[in-house]
Amino acid sequence: MKAIILAGGRGKRLRPLTDRIAKPLLPLNGKPIIERIIDDLSTVGIDEFEIVVGYLGEQIMSYLREKFPDLEIMYSFQERQLGTAHALKNAKLPTNDFLVSASDCIFSVEYLRKFLKFHSDGEITLALKIMSEEEIMSSSTVELMGNRIMRIIEKPRRNEILSLIACAPLYIFPPEIRDYLSDIKKSRRGEYEIAQVIQDMIDNGFIAKGLITDEWMHLSTIDDFLGLNFPYMGELLKNKFPHIYSNRA
Repeated sequence: MKAIILAGGRGKRLRPLTDRIAKPLLPLNGKPIIERIIDDLSTVGIDEFEIVVGYLGEQIMSYLREKFPDLEIMYSFQERQLGTAHALKNAKLPTNDFLVSASDCIFSVEYLRKFLKFHSDGEITLALKIMSEEEIMSSSTVELMGNRIMRIIEKPRRNEILSLIACAPLYIFPPEIRDYLSDIKKSRRGEYEIAQVIQDMIDNGFIAKGLITDEWMHLSTIDDFLGLNFPYMGELLKNKFPHIYSNRA
């Protein structure tokens, strides 16, 4: 199966770090997050990759070409950052089912295996996560019937919240999505959003199912960056300067 990784965003909430470093190259425990995503997807059997780059895209391409010289990676360019569906529209979509991932979210290898096994050919499969009401308003909300998704709303207003279950940025789509990407209209936020594409497909008879994960890591804000990397940095400093930490005991 092919994986398309959306890596064209500017990462505004991670400024000033992303003024000079592409967001997907920011480290998580000492390794760029996009490298971790590719490693994990390769571990579960993904053998073909396409990266949609945009802002500081040359940085990403240069790093991955050096890091994965033997891995089949294609690149597409998103000239303007107009939303997740717009990024996907710029990719070279295959003629069979394919996986789509953001470049700032990590799932366990165990969950990735379950996710691929859970998928049925020709259907839409979404990763789901449980969030607070405030978090839902900056993410998405879905209406579930069993494991089947009936409705999905991106960045809902408080009175639009369907449940406290959100869609995480990991999907498997059938090739027919290309027709819906061509017809998508801008959201009220002025972006072309994958959530709307999914809803359009559901409204036209496609089955969308979701699998909830209890564990994920998301690198979206400076607080995320500090929270995810502090434990690693603490252990690194303790190992490098043991005399300093032993004197503090």
